[in-house]
Amino acid sequence: MTRFYFLRHGITEINEQRRFNGGRVDSPLTPEGIEQTKKLRPFFANLRFDTIYVSPQFRAQTTLQLAVNPNQYVVDERLREFYFGDWEGIPFEDVPKETRQLYRNHPEAFPTADYQMESYEEVFARGKAVVDELARRFPDGHVLIAGHGVHLTLLIQCLLGNGIADFRKDGLLPNASVTIVDYQLHTPQAQLIQWAITGK
Repeated sequence: MTRFYFLRHGITEINEQRRFNGGRVDSPLTPEGIEQTKKLRPFFANLRFDTIYVSPQFRAQTTLQLAVNPNQYVVDERLREFYFGDWEGIPFEDVPKETRQLYRNHPEAFPTADYQMESYEEVFARGKAVVDELARRFPDGHVLIAGHGVHLTLLIQCLLGNGIADFRKDGLLPNASVTIVDYQLHTPQAQLIQWAITGK
């Protein structure tokens, strides 16, 4: 059984501005995001990981450095945030309310291709490929993955046996939080150890 620690990045300027913070936009952490991320340091202080993987996006790498300050880590393109296509970086309010409600409440029915977005199946598949590779390499190990809200929430919920339709059932992972999951290849589903740990 591999124990995975999934770290979502701290709050960013784009988050604060209520814009779609996807796979092709990036912004620095806000002062609040920096402080909330630093509060995770005690949690990570005594943990040792067999490997650490992180999204190529600045906000995820900054969060990793502030919370963990690892000596080395692997940047993996497959951990990039969900690509919002035509919505990348635009304010939430620029999308009609009915369309936003369909997007949030019925992801399984949302026509992602109409907006040049990735499909949820594609997003899950690239994340699961990373998880499976690491579970194979470290079958009894401890692995840290630093990434993003939509991508990690979708990945974790699907690993736990929930479908795309229900991936928001517990909300998106909070900014600057850690979720712990035990996962073994060729088992029906993963086991949730703790959801959304935040700093004190």
